[in-house]
Amino acid sequence: MKKKGIASIGKTYGVTCSGDTGPDFMDFVVKESVKGPIELVVHPGFDCPKLRENLPENYAHFNWEKELSALEY
Repeated sequence: MKKKGIASIGKTYGVTCSGDTGPDFMDFVVKESVKGPIELVVHPGFDCPKLRENLPENYAHFNWEKELSALEY
């Protein structure tokens, strides 16, 4: 992100585990947030068959409901 000139408020979490964010990850993020500002990237919602069909490499193992439950946690 820095190479492309995209600013962030601090550390960014969630990009590499997008689609598989759960309560354990959220516990980690909350603990990290006391160290300074963070940015959390998630894609909550419901399963979208069109996304799985059109972007199988990105959404083959994506778990929308787990992401949503992590935010509710």
